[in-house]
Amino acid sequence: MIIRRLEKKDMEAAKSLWRYAFESQEPFCSWYFENVVAPENLLGIFMEDDLAASLQLNPYRLWLNGNSFDTSYVVGVITAPAYRHRGLTKELMAAAIGEMNRKNHGVSILMPFDTSFYSTYGWELCYSQLRYEIPMDMLKNFGATQGNFTPVHGKDDVNALQGIYESYLKDYQGYVQRTPKDWAILIQDLHHDGGYGYILMDETGTPAGYILYFLKDGTLNIRELAYCSHWAKKSLIHFVYRHKSQTTKAAWPAPVGDLDFLFLRDTIKPTPTNTIRILPFMAGRVVNVKSALENCRYPKDTLLSFTLQISDIYGPWNHGIFSVMIQDGIPCVQETEDMEPDLSCSINVFSRLFFGAISLEQALFMEEALLHNPLLSDDLKRIFQQKNNFINEYF
Repeated sequence: MIIRRLEKKDMEAAKSLWRYAFESQEPFCSWYFENVVAPENLLGIFMEDDLAASLQLNPYRLWLNGNSFDTSYVVGVITAPAYRHRGLTKELMAAAIGEMNRKNHGVSILMPFDTSFYSTYGWELCYSQLRYEIPMDMLKNFGATQGNFTPVHGKDDVNALQGIYESYLKDYQGYVQRTPKDWAILIQDLHHDGGYGYILMDETGTPAGYILYFLKDGTLNIRELAYCSHWAKKSLIHFVYRHKSQTTKAAWPAPVGDLDFLFLRDTIKPTPTNTIRILPFMAGRVVNVKSALENCRYPKDTLLSFTLQISDIYGPWNHGIFSVMIQDGIPCVQETEDMEPDLSCSINVFSRLFFGAISLEQALFMEEALLHNPLLSDDLKRIFQQKNNFINEYF
């Protein structure tokens, strides 16, 4: 058994394995392997010359804790049927954590098929989404006719899309800082699946919002909705309502902190008409505790010193005690062996604290973390606060 990064000559085998497990439709599969996947971002287990298992480590940048983070998005964890139930996933995930550490990717994200499966390896659910499913009639009085809509074509629209995206997410954490290539891939994927995209312009011709969506089986299914103002949101919703002759309902994702459900028309009796659910979406993991903490930027008046003990079976470089000094909002982290910890937890809990999926207060209440120095309680709670995360990437 050999575990290594894939080479160009291995890509056809990786494509065949992907097609068997996930996506057999063309032209998506060929497009995906030609435009999205790079061999240096694939890791595989080989049994002699046979690719037995593989995964992708797609590179992105996340905005988190006041700074940008290089991250690996783990995608397509596959084992060939002839090699399943041999523990290859365990070997592959351990190798992937090591590979990400060598790439200096301090954090990682992963979309789990089961929220508990990857917790063995340190990934924990850190992102959820609201999912709206609303009958068209309920949108009639929510929107308003304002602005002009132009179709999304391609690279010429990237600057407009990026500006709206950044404005929409300015109060959120954990989102991907999309590059022109990321936008190009997103738009191509949308068009490959028969989707549509429109940009909303205000009366001065300034981009104010966008909508990316599909029409299928009587539903207007929104891939992404973003806006710079309340009137832009209302105009986008009215754009959706204009499709009432084609569809019976609309569905869209939103951050968990979204409050539109409070203002949508609904019924109470005999049953509620609208469906608004919280769906699990993305797991996160801290790959390297030291580099992740040192990349954070806290308020400039932050002055704090504490020791942190982490247990991490799959990341031995994290397993131990760290001395953390935050001065002028910038952390400095050193490994130490001769100090008692002020705070201790597993890498799983630390990942949730770091991403802000839970606060330190919640972790202590659930007995997921131990605070050995109560005098630091208030200061540490300011560092490890719950955040409003949002992410909407699928590969």
